[in-house]
Amino acid sequence: MIMRIKISLVFFLSTQAIFGQVDFGAAQSIGLNWDNDVHFATDRYYTNGLIVDYRDPKLFKIFYKNHQTQKGLILEHKIYTPAKYNQDIPDFDRPFASSFTLAYYTKDLRAAEQIILTHQLQIGLQGRYSGGKTVQNFFHSLLSNSDEIEDWQFQMSTDLILNYGFELEKD
Repeated sequence: MIMRIKISLVFFLSTQAIFGQVDFGAAQSIGLNWDNDVHFATDRYYTNGLIVDYRDPKLFKIFYKNHQTQKGLILEHKIYTPAKYNQDIPDFDRPFASSFTLAYYTKDLRAAEQIILTHQLQIGLQGRYSGGKTVQNFFHSLLSNSDEIEDWQFQMSTDLILNYGFELEKD
């Protein structure tokens, strides 16, 4: 129990976000966000997520040459589990699922028009090759009172993820 509290405290304190205005003139930066329901001693629905965000204004100088632009890459791994496992999963419950994606994004500040345009292209995999079972069972091995989850054979099938996102912010 004390080990769980120590692990929870370390990760809780290390994943707190600081919010502020977007600094388009900033140099390179890297962000890390880790979510896990170990804080609540449960595996249910959205159970784990790791997001690494690398920002560099000089990354791929192909968009918006006349505007202030923030560009970056996002590496993301997410895991979802049903509410109940070690039994047949009901039709209405979430299946075991995980995804591993890489995204490229641009945020274009157009000060004269007071708008920010964001474009994001994301590609990745869901299913067996995205590593959900391995990552979840690794975290379970760190906890003394947590068992390995065997039901990952019921996970969503392997498939390609391809997403494009667009956002327009106007002041």
